[in-house]
Amino acid sequence: MKVFFLILTTLFSTTLFAQTTYYVDATNGNDNNSGTSSSTAWMTINQVNNQSFVSGDSILFKRGETWSNERLEIVGWSGNTGVSISFDAYPNNADPKPIITTIIPHALSWTSIGSNLWKANTPPNYHPERIWMDGNEWLRGNSVSEIDGINFLWCYDLAGDLTLSSVGNPSIYTIEYASSLSPVYMEDAHFISVKNLDFQGGWTSIFINNNVTHVLFDQLSIGKNASSGIDINADTSISPHQLTIQNCSFDANFTLDYSMANFSPGTDNRGCSDGIFIQAADSCEITNCSFKNWGHASINIDGNPNGGSTVKVSTISVHDNFATSPDICYGGRMAIDDAHHCELYNNRIINTSVQCQFNGYNNHIHHNIIDGTTNPPIIDNAVEISAGIDIDSYSNTDVHHNIYENNLIKNTEGVGIQISTTGDYNIHDNIIRNNIIYNCGTVTDVQGLGLFVHSNTSSSQTSNNLIQNNLLFNSTTSNTTRFGNNSQNINAFNAFTGTQGYVIASNISNDPQFVNLATQDYHLQATSPCIDAGTVTLATLDFDGNNIPFTGSTYDIGIYEYQGLVELTENKQHDFTIYPNPAKDQFTIQTKDDFSPKKVSIFNANGALILEINNSTTISIPNLKGGVYFVYLESDSGTQIERLIVLK
Repeated sequence: MKVFFLILTTLFSTTLFAQTTYYVDATNGNDNNSGTSSSTAWMTINQVNNQSFVSGDSILFKRGETWSNERLEIVGWSGNTGVSISFDAYPNNADPKPIITTIIPHALSWTSIGSNLWKANTPPNYHPERIWMDGNEWLRGNSVSEIDGINFLWCYDLAGDLTLSSVGNPSIYTIEYASSLSPVYMEDAHFISVKNLDFQGGWTSIFINNNVTHVLFDQLSIGKNASSGIDINADTSISPHQLTIQNCSFDANFTLDYSMANFSPGTDNRGCSDGIFIQAADSCEITNCSFKNWGHASINIDGNPNGGSTVKVSTISVHDNFATSPDICYGGRMAIDDAHHCELYNNRIINTSVQCQFNGYNNHIHHNIIDGTTNPPIIDNAVEISAGIDIDSYSNTDVHHNIYENNLIKNTEGVGIQISTTGDYNIHDNIIRNNIIYNCGTVTDVQGLGLFVHSNTSSSQTSNNLIQNNLLFNSTTSNTTRFGNNSQNINAFNAFTGTQGYVIASNISNDPQFVNLATQDYHLQATSPCIDAGTVTLATLDFDGNNIPFTGSTYDIGIYEYQGLVELTENKQHDFTIYPNPAKDQFTIQTKDDFSPKKVSIFNANGALILEINNSTTISIPNLKGGVYFVYLESDSGTQIERLIVLK
């Protein structure tokens, strides 16, 4: 009887989750084909959109192909637990990812309006954010008066008119911009997997709307030539939830210099905005992704951007990501405003031009590296928006019960961490502890940590926050803090405890003694004042995944728990470095004494062996997924370990 039941169950499961693989080929496909083999592939995405898929079905797009001005509409399709509907690429090799783009040429007619300005007689019926002329992107002006024919070459105004600068009729150019479509639209979709595709263009490359659950985005390229990468929202009460975005590359491909522009709130991004914008979602994860050159923010979590009393974002986990915007005049940060119970940890936010903004309530911000925040060049006297972490009342709720602990903040032009009341809501009952704030405030005041109250705000108050066991160090001054209007040293700062209900205690000001600052090795030397100088944390693991605390009941300050002196071998050790790190397709091992390793082994974070290479110092990793790995180098004299970050 049990055998019969097992056979019946197996047959039922096989029937229920029968898997069909479909193929899509933009060059050699035909929509009249069955689509069930590479030789009978469909051609268009519209053909895909018109199907009904079930659990276990796979839709594969051919590598090296491009679909232009089509949108993949994942609407009304549902897989099941463990058996998703999958969108992927074929064949399984290193050819370029299939591209779905909405950047296309547009045929327009033009009328001269004088001064080398031309207005389109057939303007688009939507707002183009970015424009290319003969393949080169042109910088957008915010108004016709800003078009100077040198820096700002076009604009699209509120009346719906497209105007650009040209000595002759612009019809001589090939003019390209995104259509009104986003390459991917999702709604009423569940248990979906999307992998190994390249989505380009659009006001956002992926738009996720109502009632979308259990979706995996993995190893995608997202947002090239787009205004934003992913927008997660809902115009009903059924918000997206349980979405995972992992191992993805978000590169806006935006490098235009607009530092000469006048700042205009809301239009400072010049067409390139957020890498990921979350306006309504819960229980989501963003991990092992890279972000480059996004205006405003690499990741923006704001569940109430239009005001009101409802906060629509919670429990977002953002960890082990890399974000940088070296070519952006205002952007690159990570931000939380109206959201709660989110966790951001083990992220590296490097060389951005605006501060990270972590507000909301009951959020946990820990073990992040924030390095090199600069003043936005489009704003004069912008020191207060070039902090490492800004805790401010921009939200539509009080900012309270957030924990900021064990972060490393260094080389910011503004304050390392600041509490600043420029809005209408109170800031209270937050915890700032165990952070290292190193050489911050490099432009003015040389402050590592500042508590400001702005005179232009009458309703917002800051009180009852706890600031303890932080290390603040600056190589040029001992006045590394500010409480109110004056800068002071660490002892004077600690003496403010009790003022406005603040608890300020056990903060120190010494060189943290990193292992090697030049190579960005922020582990602690044995004599570091950070060791055993911290206080109890909510976090249980450090940046390397080691337990907190390491031994006994003492805690350290900073992103790493000191592991003690571990002798790997009694023989001579050979120091080595990995470059580049982060790496993408390959990395090189460089040793200080020019010895050759016998074997290089790569393990993942769970300890599983991924790759072994013998007698080589250049290691190719084209098929390695994005993430954190450990490189073991073996020689006759012992074994060394180095941490490797892979970005895809």
